[in-house]
Amino acid sequence: MNPDPFSTLMLLGTARLKEPPAAPFPVLEKAWAALDWSRQPETAALSGCALRTAAIGAGWIPPSGFAEEAPCEPETRPAVPHAAALILRRILDGEAPECLEEWLTLCLKRNFIVHPRDLPPLFERAVRSREIRPAIAAVAGNRGAWLARREDLEDLLPAPLPSGP
Repeated sequence: MNPDPFSTLMLLGTARLKEPPAAPFPVLEKAWAALDWSRQPETAALSGCALRTAAIGAGWIPPSGFAEEAPCEPETRPAVPHAAALILRRILDGEAPECLEEWLTLCLKRNFIVHPRDLPPLFERAVRSREIRPAIAAVAGNRGAWLARREDLEDLLPAPLPSGP
């Protein structure tokens, strides 16, 4: 991968700067030329970063071939009740970690899914424990499957266990 000259500058720093990088977008050329790259390269680099960020935020058009990621499918099952979610967070914070498997089983029996905010710590548990991966996959819902694909964690979430009564 060949990053653009500005990204290279940000990675290597201004001490190795032989010549100022080109403006990342044509619309920035005038402002870019006003930056003092010779006497204050650090300030110019930070100002350039701010200009680039503002241009992107104002409507940067991605290069051709840029594939937009498909959104997550809507959930078809309800999320666990608030009280159950609080218990899960306590378990994930280290209070009675041996209860996680039982909590997942009860959640699965009632056909609930976990709240999206609980997915990252559950994925961390899946990394450490193969035994609970199917149960985590079952309560992760569509958002969990989507997140696992997006983060290349699909191998952590095998086919989910069947849910429901």
